[in-house]
Amino acid sequence: MSSIDAWLAAHAPVTLAMLNSSATAEAVESAQQVLGMRFPDELTESLKCHDGAIDWMSLFPEQQSPLSASGIARQWQIHMETASDSDGFVRRPWDDEPWWHPRWIPWAETADGVAHIIDLRPGLTAAGSAGLATTAAATSLIRIRAWPLTCARCLKPFISDAASAACTPT
Repeated sequence: MSSIDAWLAAHAPVTLAMLNSSATAEAVESAQQVLGMRFPDELTESLKCHDGAIDWMSLFPEQQSPLSASGIARQWQIHMETASDSDGFVRRPWDDEPWWHPRWIPWAETADGVAHIIDLRPGLTAAGSAGLATTAAATSLIRIRAWPLTCARCLKPFISDAASAACTPT
């Protein structure tokens, strides 16, 4: 049992019960095929622990609920279709980022549709970092933490920080 699961079992068993069981290798592979890219190892490991949640829940900072492998694929497709229909891949002069990028993997989201993404764009100092991308008309990619790490190491610090915060008495 992970440290997050242990803490949830002791302090929030209803929340733990809302997490799905592990994703199958086939579900992860299917989602990766939809996106046309491999997930970072830590995202795959996370999905092998819990394949998202049964229903939306506020598990992570910023009121984020983890997506299942199929939810990741579904949200990515929705964002890709929306961006295609609205010039959403183009960075406008007044925005820091485009509305959406094909190398962003949505792995969690808020109840109002803000995607928590892993940025896998090559050649950028932000590649492999986590951020928030709003689905509203304006772009808002907010760096949760400047992690200039390889994509395989971007999720672990975030989840580790969330687990530490949950397990540390205030």
